[in-house]
Amino acid sequence: MSVLEIETATRSAVKDRRRPGRPGQVSPELIPLLRREAPVVPEQPIQFGEPDQLRSARGVALAVAISAVLWAGIVCTGYWALS
Repeated sequence: MSVLEIETATRSAVKDRRRPGRPGQVSPELIPLLRREAPVVPEQPIQFGEPDQLRSARGVALAVAISAVLWAGIVCTGYWALS
């Protein structure tokens, strides 16, 4: 093997060191976890979006109630129209 072939093989080995399909950009928060280092704890507590967690559930319940009334009206109107 010539020096040129060895140098080319070395460059290709270094260049292809990453496994195929690995993303080019990795989140900086994941690197300590992948290296099994201690995770970085933020100084301030985590802020959650909305303190009222049941707000969306109440909205769904209201939508179901309104649609039930509308469907009952449609059924009653259809029954009245066909009789």
